[in-house]
Amino acid sequence: MPTQAAVARHLALNGSREVRDLRDRGVIPDPKTATLEEIREAYIRHLREVAAGRGLASGSDEKQRLLRAQAVEKERQNLEAAGELIRREDVVATWSERITACKTLLRSIPKRMRTRQTGFTAKMATRMLREIDEALRELAGEGTPRKRRRRKRKPGMG
Repeated sequence: MPTQAAVARHLALNGSREVRDLRDRGVIPDPKTATLEEIREAYIRHLREVAAGRGLASGSDEKQRLLRAQAVEKERQNLEAAGELIRREDVVATWSERITACKTLLRSIPKRMRTRQTGFTAKMATRMLREIDEALRELAGEGTPRKRRRRKRKPGMG
């Protein structure tokens, strides 16, 4: 059971801290349970993986992630500045305003019909408002799609 200092010397590392880091990342087995030979073989396998591009050393891995994140953020800023990307909050606010305006406009139709259309009764306006409200609830996902009722036909007609 080699000490961390002995492992560091054997692998030509700077000290025990690097040995602990390699152990914590799973690169080498714990020196408390492994031989110097097992540790050396694991470290060589790790170095080969890094050299082959299949693994990155800790520092360069962090740097790569940082560079990627910075590039993504810059791209987002560029798209937003060019008007090709809209912030979610802005879209939600705009659509909420539009939907509220649409709902208000639709609900005002029965009242306008009473003043503009001869013979359009209060009962008809109430029924129309009920139908509009039902359609709005259906569009909002608060109701289930309704079955259309068939109009009763008068005897002798069609």
